[in-house]
Amino acid sequence: MTSTLGFPDEATLTKWTDDPAKYNASHHVNQANRPTFTWATVTDPLITVQNSLNYVQALQRENISQEIHLFDGGPHAMDVATDLVGPTVEPHKPHVHHWVTLADEWLTQTLSL
Repeated sequence: MTSTLGFPDEATLTKWTDDPAKYNASHHVNQANRPTFTWATVTDPLITVQNSLNYVQALQRENISQEIHLFDGGPHAMDVATDLVGPTVEPHKPHVHHWVTLADEWLTQTLSL
């Protein structure tokens, strides 16, 4: 999360902390990071896709094994994107739900499980 990209808004951020940079995930990437699977929707109205891209770029700079998937649409907090587990608005997104299988395949390959 990068607060300069819109979340949280400035009023909320000042309630949370007097050091916003502390919560910028891409500033904390280093060689200790583990392999990372990232997915996002490009239409997430709360956390912009640029946050994910910044994090992925930070991982890349540190040569951290990773995979990223950006899906065309969907609201924030989609979880596994099914009717059972997902947001109340647009919960069922079969295409976005593929992230679960993609992550499983990638983790199995990456961690040699």
